[in-house]
Amino acid sequence: MSRRLMLSTSIVLLSASYAVLGNENLSSKHMSLLQKFYTLSNFEEYQKKAIFDFYETLSQPLSANHSIGIINYKKDSSYLGEILNSLKFGRGIMSWSTGSLYLGQWHNNKRNGQGTFIAIHPNAPIRGVYQGYWVNDQRQGFGLLTYPNGDVYQGEFVDNKKSGKGTFNWGSGEFIGDSYTGEFKADLRSGTGVYTWADGSIHQGEWLMGLRQGISTTTWSNGQSYHGNYADDQRSGYGVKTWPNAVTYKGMFKNNLAHGMGIKSNAEGASCEGQWELDILVGECIPID
Repeated sequence: MSRRLMLSTSIVLLSASYAVLGNENLSSKHMSLLQKFYTLSNFEEYQKKAIFDFYETLSQPLSANHSIGIINYKKDSSYLGEILNSLKFGRGIMSWSTGSLYLGQWHNNKRNGQGTFIAIHPNAPIRGVYQGYWVNDQRQGFGLLTYPNGDVYQGEFVDNKKSGKGTFNWGSGEFIGDSYTGEFKADLRSGTGVYTWADGSIHQGEWLMGLRQGISTTTWSNGQSYHGNYADDQRSGYGVKTWPNAVTYKGMFKNNLAHGMGIKSNAEGASCEGQWELDILVGECIPID
């Protein structure tokens, strides 16, 4: 903690040697700290329950060198939990003036280890929740992130962003019911992954910066399928498209359309070769024996 921050805080401590009364009930001194903490912010009932359930685990500090106490910061922020040398250290609860709340592990005044962060959005009755691992105040490692709109991500984080393997489910809006399972980098779909639409259509293949890129396979719920190259989220380059009636087109694509030389075949196996421009045959399709 910086010298400036140290001067702007006040600390209320409870000796670590104080024993709790019983297995389920907090001691009177622990309860007095909890009640004092409640008065420092305008907590909702669900927050009070989360605070109480977590605070019960703090009745005995992780180390004899730790104290249980409250640190009051400027701007109506406060901390209740283990303290070492005036720093948040061990397990504790931090509340911010916005109503946001963190319950979890700390090291040298930063969130480190397992913890839950409840983000409150000002002037809106919605909240986002992250449950998982932290390193130096950043989401790092495996975690579960629930967005205010109902979207959910479960997977790996690096430097506070979705990176590594994970699953993202859309819970509202245009993409409600869709899901993606695969690799992420810097919050975007990057690497190998499977995107499933709400109607049952599936895309499996490579992604780059959130867009379909490279050799992939798409199967639509109407029975159509495509296997081939994508560029910037569009069918582009060589690919094979198949329709439910067993008609196929093998050839070049551009902007999702047949464009260039290609071979079209029907269900009976008859084929012809021709030139397409934006899905339209130009000239004659020459039969292939």
